[in-house]
This record gives sequence, C-alpha cells and structure tokens, in this order.
Amino acid sequence: MEEIDRAIRALKADIERSNVNGGVNDAFHNFALYLVLLKSSSPSLQSTSKLCEILRQSPLPLYAAVPRPALQLSSAIMCKIIDNLRTTPLVKSQPTQLIVSWNETAAALLSGVLDSSSALLQQTQVIAFSLLRDTLAKHPGNQRRLRDHAVLGWSFIGMAISQSKDYLVIDALLDLVGLLMPSNKTEEGKEKRTTFIKELFGSMKHFSCSFTLVDSILQSIEGSCWEDTSMKVMDALARSDITFVISRIPDQHLTTFPRLIRTSGPPDLLSMSPDPILYPSGSLYSCI
Repeated sequence: MEEIDRAIRALKADIERSNVNGGVNDAFHNFALYLVLLKSSSPSLQSTSKLCEILRQSPLPLYAAVPRPALQLSSAIMCKIIDNLRTTPLVKSQPTQLIVSWNETAAALLSGVLDSSSALLQQTQVIAFSLLRDTLAKHPGNQRRLRDHAVLGWSFIGMAISQSKDYLVIDALLDLVGLLMPSNKTEEGKEKRTTFIKELFGSMKHFSCSFTLVDSILQSIEGSCWEDTSMKVMDALARSDITFVISRIPDQHLTTFPRLIRTSGPPDLLSMSPDPILYPSGSLYSCI
C-alpha cells in the first residue's frame, strides 16, 4: 500500500494546486476512502463488489481534471490488485471466489480508465496535429516528407478526418491539409494538387459528400485564404452526414445543420426539414 499512499498524496497535492471545482474534491475523497479495502487479504464479497463500483465510477472526474496523477494512482492500485491475485492461493488447482473477485476488481478499474479515454483522446489528437502543423509551417522539407505515403500521405489524413466527429480535431487536420496542399502555380503543381485532392476526399466509402468536396470546393481554390475553404469543408461534412454535427464550434463560425421540426405525431417526434439553417456554434440543434 506504500505506492498507493504515495500516489494518493501526489494526487491530493495536484488537486490543491489546480483550480478545480468542488466535485473533483468530493470525487477524490470518495475514491480514497474506499481504497482501504485493498489492505485486506481476504475481503468479503460485499467489500469487493463495493470496490468495483468505486473503481469504475469515482475516478472519472479525476481523470478529466488531473489525468496524470489520477492515472498514476490507478496504476498503483492495479499493481496492488495483481499482487493480491498472485498471493491468493488456489483450492485444488481452481480459482476461488476471492480470485474471481480480484479479477473483477481489476476489470472495473481498467474499464473506468477506458471510459475516460475518449475525452483524453480528443485532447491528445489536437495537441499532436497542432505540433505537426507547427513543424510544417515555413518548412518545405518537412512538408515534402509528410506528403510521402510511407510517412503520412493524403489518404491517411482523409481517413482521420472521416473518423473524427470533433470540431477541434478536424480543424487541426484541415490546418495540415492547407499546409501540405501542393501549389497550383505550375501545370505540374496543378496535377499534383488534383491527385492530392482525390486521394484526400475522393473516397465515397469515407465521405458521402466526396463529389462536393473534390469538384465543387477544393478544385475551385484560387485565393490564399485557407480558413474560408476549411469552413466550407466543415459545412459540406455537416450537410452530408448527421454524425458530422460537430460540437464545440467557436462562436465566430457558423455551420450549416439540418433544421429539426416537430411533426403532428407525439411531442418528442422530430423530422428533418429539407431546408438547412445556419446555427451559431454551441447551438447544435434547434427545435421549433
């Protein structure tokens, strides 16, 4: 338990240094309170059941607010659970109920970490793509390397855009597109740009609006303002696929979403209007 106690102190200190809300403090105290159950060499079934519940739910606010020390504590807890499993004897070469309970406890802890992974993944992706963008800016050598399919390539970026539904992630990816897109000042450049666009957005498997993206938007780029084109891409994605109703759009942008209207059916029944409507960010749906 020494490693767990050390991790608890580190987590508590990080929470105190951070400007977090009271809910995070409550989650920490609730989490730490029940870890004493790990000290028992043979806890009751009721105790391990409660521990499973705590390990699955209580750390979630901690993973979001102070991920590093919270995950370090979870790692220390997992080591303790594994140690308990290793030291719990078998009965006639068969696992006892206690071994089953420790396995369930480990699964609950890991599930809680995975529950939080989608939120952490978005932050990690934005940071990674932003770092890539910074390495490309005013650096033609890096741009050439990342155009290479063996390193990154267009089709990979297109697939990444199609699989992400988060505004900030797609925005960071489109920044990469703007930096990597070949110049169209020469005939060779125009040919390379056409190939780039088709490999990036030409797959109907990944983009139902592929024709719009390739022929109507990207092929017509003449100016140097990539931000305007980027927002057109966002708009085309939102029009073509309801799963691209992207959250967390900055207030200065407008994105086209389908209008939701009530029908004559039950009060909660909604149908799609054929006419799109522009909504400012933060207002993903408007029911009228």
